[in-house]
Amino acid sequence: MMADAADTPVSSGATGTPTRGGTLAIATQSSPSTLDPAVGWEFNEILVVHAIYQGLFRYAARSGAAGTQLEPCLAEALPTTANKGITDGGRTITVRLREGVRFQPPVDREVTAEDFVYSIERMLDPRTSTEPPGAAFYTGIKGVAAFRQRQAPHIDGLRALDARTLRFQLGAPDLSFLNALALDFCDVVPREWVERWGLDFSAHPLGTGPFVFQSWRRAYEIVLKRNPTYWEDARPYLDGVRFVFAYSPATALEQLKAGTIDILGDGIPPDQLAAVRADPALRGQMRSMPQIAGYYLFLNVQMPPFDQQKVRQAISWAIDRDKLVRILAGGATPLYQAYPPGLPGHQPGKVYYGSVNRNEKEPLSEYFERALSGLKTKGNLIFIPAINPDEPASEAITLWHKIQDRRFGCQLA
Repeated sequence: MMADAADTPVSSGATGTPTRGGTLAIATQSSPSTLDPAVGWEFNEILVVHAIYQGLFRYAARSGAAGTQLEPCLAEALPTTANKGITDGGRTITVRLREGVRFQPPVDREVTAEDFVYSIERMLDPRTSTEPPGAAFYTGIKGVAAFRQRQAPHIDGLRALDARTLRFQLGAPDLSFLNALALDFCDVVPREWVERWGLDFSAHPLGTGPFVFQSWRRAYEIVLKRNPTYWEDARPYLDGVRFVFAYSPATALEQLKAGTIDILGDGIPPDQLAAVRADPALRGQMRSMPQIAGYYLFLNVQMPPFDQQKVRQAISWAIDRDKLVRILAGGATPLYQAYPPGLPGHQPGKVYYGSVNRNEKEPLSEYFERALSGLKTKGNLIFIPAINPDEPASEAITLWHKIQDRRFGCQLA
């Protein structure tokens, strides 16, 4: 694993006192497949969804560990035991909504607690998605299992007490539940708008966010304009945002140089980073920020040989994390534990596994041979970040050659 907690380059214009007007152009590699917050979870989908929709809570708009702090969004305040938002030993969560928050035009009405009940039930409803990507975060709410199995018309532990009060009842205390409510899956949507568009709702998104959906030219661009009824005073400053797709990161960098886009949504290509830092015209536009994230190799542990712990340990031992960091031009730091810096559970300086554990070389070498064999088997290699999903086999082999510890004397054909 590698932690993306070192400075990660992203491009932007000059900073300072915000000024009104203008349209921001952001380039990313691919177009979203959906703009429905109930099912969207890819980075390029979340990027657009964040601009259109909102939920009860959000993370502070600050970099690094400060950005892990929750703050109220459409809620008046974070529930605590002190304000009686958390009661019954953590099993009951009561949330008051902000007054005066309205859905974007043309719906243009005030958001109510019933809208949140509808939105969360819709997200968990098998008719919306047979396998909703966010379902696992909310199974602790009483009645979710019965609702998903169509044994109950509503979720028993989710109620609107009045127009501005929402109550969650959990089967057991859950310290992560407020964080789960900050995910896009719980963003509020208006029932009448969803019912108007039916299966085509994803192409006609409407929420409470700072920007209103205007157009979507598939595989080319999504255009948003300023929400005239947005609830946060004086915001947004921009007149609009354009998300431009179908660029590779390298091509997007050329577009940035030409002035046709403003931000590299996928960051600066690692092989171009040194050149950008040396370019007087570009380095002043570069911004670096720590991200609390990790790159990892995800294996199917239900299939041989990855159902064997020693095989998985052999792979972890063999991956040269320092080499990967060099490939990314220093845009990450090596990680030898599960949690990156900034997340609860991270142990500074701890090394639990990885290529630095040289004493494990001999006991694991035979298992490494099995691991190489397994990596050739279709279906075992599930996901490697930064891999082109259209060419998983060739790209995976290329990456494996880069990260393989050659001291084993193994070759992956």
